[in-house]
Amino acid sequence: MVLRYVFRHIPRARLRSLLSVLLAAALIASLGQFVLLVQDTRGRVEEMYEALEVDAVVVSENGTQSGGISYGTLHSLLEADFSESFYATARGTFYWVDPDENAVPTPGGGSVYDNSYFMVATNDPERFTGAETEYLDGYGAADFAESGEYLCIVNRELLAERGFSLGDKVYLSSLHPMQREGLSASKKKGSAFLIVGTCDCEALDTNDIIVPLWMPELAQGDFYDDGGSVGVGYCEFRMKNELLRDGDAYLRVPAEVLEGTGFKLRYEDDELRNTVHPLESNAGTLELILPVISAAVLLIGAAIPALVVIQSAKEAAIMRVLGTSKAKVCAILTLEQAALCAVGLTLGLTALALFHCADGSFADAMPFIAAFAAAYFALASAASLAGGLLVSAKKPLELLQTRE
Repeated sequence: MVLRYVFRHIPRARLRSLLSVLLAAALIASLGQFVLLVQDTRGRVEEMYEALEVDAVVVSENGTQSGGISYGTLHSLLEADFSESFYATARGTFYWVDPDENAVPTPGGGSVYDNSYFMVATNDPERFTGAETEYLDGYGAADFAESGEYLCIVNRELLAERGFSLGDKVYLSSLHPMQREGLSASKKKGSAFLIVGTCDCEALDTNDIIVPLWMPELAQGDFYDDGGSVGVGYCEFRMKNELLRDGDAYLRVPAEVLEGTGFKLRYEDDELRNTVHPLESNAGTLELILPVISAAVLLIGAAIPALVVIQSAKEAAIMRVLGTSKAKVCAILTLEQAALCAVGLTLGLTALALFHCADGSFADAMPFIAAFAAAYFALASAASLAGGLLVSAKKPLELLQTRE
């Protein structure tokens, strides 16, 4: 009897039933859309953090020039572990050593052996040259970058002019021929460098060479036997993305390392500051608002069905006069609102799923939305039951005197 009355009464009270269904559908769809907005905003933030590339360049404290730190400072920065990769170059001068040990130096004579040339140390030769490097078998970019041995990459033009080949050893020195005159035969001959690569590099002259980044540091007292030293001319770090969420982490740590050195890091983080951080702040605000909106939706979703039941005093009075028990009256009023709420929630969830079926975002949010819909239904049913108990407890005459 109870179910039969409920299903018959719903079509009779069309407007009220329709409004109850639409209310539940609108509330669950609106909350679901908000949940999806929060999820999408947070997802975009995470994607941007993963794709973000923030570089930091070592510059003087006044920011007028880049580079100039020592190898020791570079090691300290790397040990601080705030970067996922780095790029550095160091420049020094060198002299080609005449293979004829008996050759008489001719200062100012214009010989290739009398002139100094640039030796560029780097951990990424191809970035420096902007050209693909051909390596000797058994060697590659990674091997070269990490090596501290006497290896070199030369211009392809040099191979043609001087008759060198990959795998040849050439002798180089940090001293001018005149300075080597008083040295022992081994020192006069210079240090042997193995040619392991060649490329077409417009950034270097024909006789300039590229060596591994760590070679000048490890060659102190050997190649640079006059006590000379080479500093890191340019240094750039790619920051670890996981540290970018904490401004203090990626700003403070390197600043502490560089304190007192006269250098600092200049960050290329405009996208982080102007786009990612504001979007992350918005995502955090939306996540804080979500519980408030959820609570408001639950309260509205529970209050309206309860009010509808309380306003059904006339129907309750008629049923009581016709001999329906208090328990059945309460059950009829409660089940009617519960059924309408279930239909509305189903329609709202279906519309939400259809609207977002293309992007697949609904599937990720479904557990939360489904749990919320269940809570909504339970609270609305409980409120309806409370209203039903309140109405059914009154006498028929009192119910007829209630103003709807």
